[in-house]
Amino acid sequence: MQAFIVSIVAGCLLPMLPIMVEYGLADTVQGNTWSLTGVVYAAAVGIASRNQAIVISGFFCSTICLIIYGAEKYGEVHQADLGFIPYGPVITQAVLYCFIAGYAIERFGRHCVEKRPYLEL
Repeated sequence: MQAFIVSIVAGCLLPMLPIMVEYGLADTVQGNTWSLTGVVYAAAVGIASRNQAIVISGFFCSTICLIIYGAEKYGEVHQADLGFIPYGPVITQAVLYCFIAGYAIERFGRHCVEKRPYLEL
């Protein structure tokens, strides 16, 4: 159980620190912070997974978050009113929540069911 708790802290809480810090300092989180965190987190969970479906969906969702991030930056630079930009944080939050849940479920199986340690050296 200790390996599972360490895995959840390292794999779920630490990657969300930029969001928590921004929310603590500014009382809000910008859309590009959500999307950039979604890009990195979805790709990282996909890379760390042993399940092929999670690997593929990780890179797919990471690409979606990257497109949203690019559109947000394009809209800022060119003052363009892109209709889907308000939905960007909602989409990237859904990606983050789904991958956090998937990561936790996979790590529960790995550490609590299979009894594997957190670091296998």
